[in-house]
Amino acid sequence: MAMEDECLLKLVLPNSSWNLEKAVCSHGLFMMSPNHWDPLSRSLSRPLHLSDGIDDNGHASSSSSSVMVRIFHPQETPNSLHVKVYNTGSVSLSSKEQETLLGQVARMLRLSETDEMNVREFERIVSEESKENDYMRNFGGRVFRSPTLFEDMVKCILLCNCQWPRTLSMARALCELQWELHHCSSSISIAEETEMENFIPNTPAEKESKRKFNVSKVATNLTRKISRIEAGSEEYLKLDVRVTKEDVNSSSFQNNIEDDLHTLNEPSVGRSCLAAEGREPYACDRIGNFPSPRELANLDKNFLAKRCGLGYRAGRILKLAQAIVEGRIQLKQLEEVCNEASLTSYDKLAEQLSKIDGFGPFTCANVLVCMGFYHVIPSDSETKRHLKQVHARKSTVKTIQMDVEQIYRKYAPYQFLAYWSELWHSYEQRFGKLSEMPYADYKLIKASNMITNRSRKVKKSEIPATIGGLQDLHILSLRYNSLQGSIPESFGGLTSLEFLDLSNNNLSGVIPSALEALKYLNYLNLSFNQLEGRIPTQGPFANFSGNSFMMNHALCGFPKQQVPPCKRKTHLKSRINLVLAISLPLTFTVFMTLVIVLSVCRKKRSIQPPNNSDIDVSRRAIWRRISRQELVRATNGFSESKGTFGSVFKGRLLNGMEIAVSKGVPHAI
Repeated sequence: MAMEDECLLKLVLPNSSWNLEKAVCSHGLFMMSPNHWDPLSRSLSRPLHLSDGIDDNGHASSSSSSVMVRIFHPQETPNSLHVKVYNTGSVSLSSKEQETLLGQVARMLRLSETDEMNVREFERIVSEESKENDYMRNFGGRVFRSPTLFEDMVKCILLCNCQWPRTLSMARALCELQWELHHCSSSISIAEETEMENFIPNTPAEKESKRKFNVSKVATNLTRKISRIEAGSEEYLKLDVRVTKEDVNSSSFQNNIEDDLHTLNEPSVGRSCLAAEGREPYACDRIGNFPSPRELANLDKNFLAKRCGLGYRAGRILKLAQAIVEGRIQLKQLEEVCNEASLTSYDKLAEQLSKIDGFGPFTCANVLVCMGFYHVIPSDSETKRHLKQVHARKSTVKTIQMDVEQIYRKYAPYQFLAYWSELWHSYEQRFGKLSEMPYADYKLIKASNMITNRSRKVKKSEIPATIGGLQDLHILSLRYNSLQGSIPESFGGLTSLEFLDLSNNNLSGVIPSALEALKYLNYLNLSFNQLEGRIPTQGPFANFSGNSFMMNHALCGFPKQQVPPCKRKTHLKSRINLVLAISLPLTFTVFMTLVIVLSVCRKKRSIQPPNNSDIDVSRRAIWRRISRQELVRATNGFSESKGTFGSVFKGRLLNGMEIAVSKGVPHAI
């Protein structure tokens, strides 16, 4: 691209620790068209209007020129954000246009002084109230939003009464329509009401929310394709083999895989405005900017509903656009009121928004969050699911607001930031880091995939080894399919494979070393399985980080892969020798200690003091003091007996002891 077609703008950041990834990937709005986050370059691309769309009188202006921008944060300039503007032509941007572009970027990323103050205050409260919640401290305190208030308002309408995949589809369709309005005008007719009245019914919101939204798909039987390839058919496949749980449950995985055909890539730049299979002739595959109020105000309601799949929302979006164009809703005034950021201004804005058709409590609360008010939590069925799953609260429509107030009141006035960081953390626990999720997987983020214990039984299947015969397969995604068993060695035959996602299943065994031969493989996700053993290191595995192997607790490898190191292999004989070298001396020492202890104990038992009863009574009597009267009685008045040493008097004491009394020392007999 010629240098004159590009322009580099810079935006000063509040501090050097500011993180673009955290600021962008903090709310589902970053996944909605025309935003495009690139996980590899960590950059955000999208079209932006060269004017703010509001004239000097506060009405929507007719100018709708857009340019493509890419927002990135180079490491070498930590204090500035770079905004590269493309397709500017030979004419340089005016200072007003540059200011408008940077203003939109600053709004999306919340770079105002008020936003920075909110971030610091939220971090202070979290550090005091939730010391155990690292995810809340790491959240960042910024919630991504759109470059204009009108885009936020429309996208908040798209969030109501439908699942996330449909919200994404409706936003994309509106951006496709914007491109068609400027490049395919010949194929678009702004039809009369009578011609379009049968396009789509005006279904009330409460009824449409109960209807199932069926995304059009091109279903194929993968097994038949494998058979055709094995038979020699030269069929080129570039498939995202995305199998739903319903498909797995309905029949055997080996015999019938219902396959959505996606390319994972944005449509090519040169693609013309041709009718696609199953779509209206005016359908176009190019993504433009998000339409401005003036671009939507003159469209027919039924045409808009049919073209973008909006249903009853088409009428509400048209009325909003028309009210802005006619000046009945002043977006600038609404933005100025929210700069006060007080409860009074919140009540004032809530009252004004509630008067807009289709702006119920949930939509109003979401718009006000986008405007910077965080003390009210928008509550819906997803909030109920989260409270039940995380806080064990079985909330109802009547009690849910009271429940969220009780749980998050300690974070006032930032209750929404605390709730949202908690909810965002639960999404990343389930799906992995959302900033690294491929574009095609955004639609997987829905309530049904957040339920861990399903009431119905899920039939588990194994991956058929015959898939290895698809040598021209480029993209294979089988995540969230309750697959079990091992990864087939035959995957080494997928020589053209570039993208492989087997995450969030129940796969076990080792990672086949045959995958090292897949030289074109540049994306791999095996996280959230039961894999074990050493991670291969050759071929494409040299480039994969730990995110490819998360939550496989038995895997081992290098620190780069964020798994424990593998134990070194040692011979069995060496291990036995080591055990003997340690255990034998220890055993001998213990044995000798026991012998010595027993010997000492036995010796002590043999040397015991004599029992008192065994002592000769006569010996104890030697030392007894005997009175003369007792001696006279014992010797019968000293009856004389002849002895060896002179006169001896023999007698018996009262205790039976016989004595002999001589003129010398008395002796016991």
